[in-house]
Amino acid sequence: MPPGEALGELAMTLRQVLATLVGLRALLSDQRQAIASGNLERLLQITADQEGLAARLAQLEQRRATLQRPLEAALGVRGLPDLGRVGLADPAEREAYLELLKEIRLRVIDLRDENVRASDLLTAATEAAGRTRAHLARLTGTDPGYGPRRAPIAPPSPPGSAALPLAMP
Repeated sequence: MPPGEALGELAMTLRQVLATLVGLRALLSDQRQAIASGNLERLLQITADQEGLAARLAQLEQRRATLQRPLEAALGVRGLPDLGRVGLADPAEREAYLELLKEIRLRVIDLRDENVRASDLLTAATEAAGRTRAHLARLTGTDPGYGPRRAPIAPPSPPGSAALPLAMP
């Protein structure tokens, strides 16, 4: 594939990466709302949607790498910005391409930050649910701490030793 055509394919793939990142960011925001409202059904649907978009992003990243490597070799450069600077002669195309890269970088940073916030909220919700469950178990008397004590379980015999009784009945 000629470098100009490959650069066009690469730019199209990068636009799809950007759209996927935007979708993932929106789902993270929805996820936080579902956690805050306690909507388990919505949370499960969002998780399935996130998995689908994450798989799509992985495919796009693989395609980007497949297009990028031969272009770098053909143009004697390294990295997406240099591919645009060297490979795109039209200043308007070059500027649009470099803006696309900048937007992707900003979206990735935003997505990482939002992911940390969602993860923190999910951890807090899980801990609160655990505390609530333990409290309810104590109230209903099903907490193992209030039940009968069980005899400790004997450790297994070491390999090669016979676990025979000492006296025969």
